[in-house]
Amino acid sequence: MNAIQLPVQRTQYKLNPLFTKYLAALLVLLAFILSSNAIQAADLPRYKVEVIVFEQLAIKGWTEENWPELNSSVDLTNSTSYLTKKTKPLYLGNASPQLTSVVQKLGKGYRPIFHETWTQFAYGNKKAPKVSIEQSTASSRLIGTVKVYKTKFSHIELDLELERRIPSAVRGAMAERMGIEEAYLPDYWRFQLKEKRKADSGELHYFDHPLFGAIVKINRL
Repeated sequence: MNAIQLPVQRTQYKLNPLFTKYLAALLVLLAFILSSNAIQAADLPRYKVEVIVFEQLAIKGWTEENWPELNSSVDLTNSTSYLTKKTKPLYLGNASPQLTSVVQKLGKGYRPIFHETWTQFAYGNKKAPKVSIEQSTASSRLIGTVKVYKTKFSHIELDLELERRIPSAVRGAMAERMGIEEAYLPDYWRFQLKEKRKADSGELHYFDHPLFGAIVKINRL
């Protein structure tokens, strides 16, 4: 018996010309956005950043000014820890230090408490995140942010706070200068170093404070 052959109907679909034009335009726009992002990423300057923070050990720094009692004001919003590596938005990377000899030359009047190096992309000021740093010793606690960004020029922006144990040798003088009884003077006092400046590649920048300071160097890679 011969098999019965049924007629096969083939339906032809035609794309709407307007939809075809819209789809083509969308693909062109998508390709443009992707290529623009790739170009912008390639054009971003990349810097090697090296930061040293140190305490100044001279006793006179404690009593030469009326130090206000500060509450912590470091803004860690939109920051990335220096310990975070190769993660958005900074893509921090490891780097070898170059300022070890500078640390060794600080002398007996200074005590280094933080020395780290990293590489990062430098965005514009509004988009640039901050690198958060933190370090504790037996007598102090450092917390703060380091921001490197690029407008027409490269810039370094520091916001650092250091809590230090008040030396017993200055407690009486400091309490008198602050106008409070020594018994009510806390064990620790907080100091702030907040500054920003233009920084060319390869320059060594010193940020000064009577109780602590920072040395920062950036090199464009």
